[in-house]
Amino acid sequence: MARITRLLSPASMPSLAPALSAELQSKIISSLSPHLSSAHSYSHSPSFSPLPLHTISTLRALCLTSKSLAREAEAHLYASLYLTSPRQAHLACRTIVSNARLAGLVKGFWFSDERSRERRGEGRRFWECVRSALGAMCELKSLCLVDGALENVWILDPDPSNSSTPSVNVASGSLSPFFKFQLHEAKLHFAWDTPLLSFLSTQSHLRTLQTFDRTEDLLPRLPLPAGSLPLLQQFDGTLMVAHHILALGAPLTHLQAAVEDGVHAYGEVQAARCVLGFARKLRSAGKTLKALSVLEMPEGAVQGAVDVIAALCPDLVYIGLIPLPSVHRHTIYTSLTHLHYLHTAQFDVSSWTPPPDVRAQRALASEVRTFCPQIRNVVFWVGNMRVGWVWGARRTSQCEYEHGYENEEHEHGYGHEKEKERGRGRGREDAYGQWYSQVEVQQYPPFDPMWSLV
Repeated sequence: MARITRLLSPASMPSLAPALSAELQSKIISSLSPHLSSAHSYSHSPSFSPLPLHTISTLRALCLTSKSLAREAEAHLYASLYLTSPRQAHLACRTIVSNARLAGLVKGFWFSDERSRERRGEGRRFWECVRSALGAMCELKSLCLVDGALENVWILDPDPSNSSTPSVNVASGSLSPFFKFQLHEAKLHFAWDTPLLSFLSTQSHLRTLQTFDRTEDLLPRLPLPAGSLPLLQQFDGTLMVAHHILALGAPLTHLQAAVEDGVHAYGEVQAARCVLGFARKLRSAGKTLKALSVLEMPEGAVQGAVDVIAALCPDLVYIGLIPLPSVHRHTIYTSLTHLHYLHTAQFDVSSWTPPPDVRAQRALASEVRTFCPQIRNVVFWVGNMRVGWVWGARRTSQCEYEHGYENEEHEHGYGHEKEKERGRGRGREDAYGQWYSQVEVQQYPPFDPMWSLV
């Protein structure tokens, strides 16, 4: 009996639930959602999208349910912090400041208050907490911060002496840099002022940058220190800031610049001069630039700007947003013929009276393709309505053409159009093709990501 008791004791019985290996735990966590990847090989798209809510709930449950899975689940839960309310952001920042291990897990941090735009922003204590949290993150790669009041750029000052708790290098006795991370992507909606410039000058690995400066005047913007942002490839911001970005000589491949309201306020002539001056500065990026978007371009600058852009940036594959005149359009098209690799162009036809309907737009798209046979995508903007046209090889039968798309056009007006047309492109696929259209309403050119995706 004693022998049987010893054999059945817990100490002598094999474990019925052996611990899972670290590799298997990682696979279980990663299988929860295609949005998740290994926390050690964190990657993200320029859009910096948050994790689905159901995935976040599952990760939280795993953190509270199993100690063996908690570490792996925490790594994914804290890798991307997407915060849309000040209370939520404040709690997250306090947690990060109080826990160095969790702070080291954060790879992407996003804060943008999605409440009413009438609010003037958060108080100083809130932004001090955000600054402290940023100082604790040592592995941060992607950062998005939106200061609705444009009064708190001081939080980006890299000078550790301006922190309430400066860190000291024990070996040298000097102050350590306050921000220990090197960003790859940054979206910073702050006033273009000295603290922001000082911060950017420390980010030598930055590849994608979006800034927002709402100052409505023609005063020169502060320049970045020479040698800043040596790896920058993509910039989205205002025209006057873009001047300084181009002066750095960075290997830009994608550039979007919006003409400020303050520039327009000084009249059509002054606005045209600013745009032409910007276009001439593109010489520094002409060999690398693949996509260029200029928003709110004054009509008086269109022809001159397109001429300069085509001469200085011959390798563009994307250009926009060109205000297309209702007459003498061929002069714009002729300039575009110098862009031999151009496959996508966006035009603004909002000023036309009446606005071109779907058939007129299809004819306009064919006009563009007559001058630039390599064109595959043409987009027309009519106010906040975006109509995209895509040229594709004709693959449907005549019966499908007569009965399929005709009904959709009749029902929706702006329908899924197609046209049998003799193309001028190279190769058999281009001999015959058709235009496909897609209409999107309540769209805004500054938020259209097409320029950054080509």
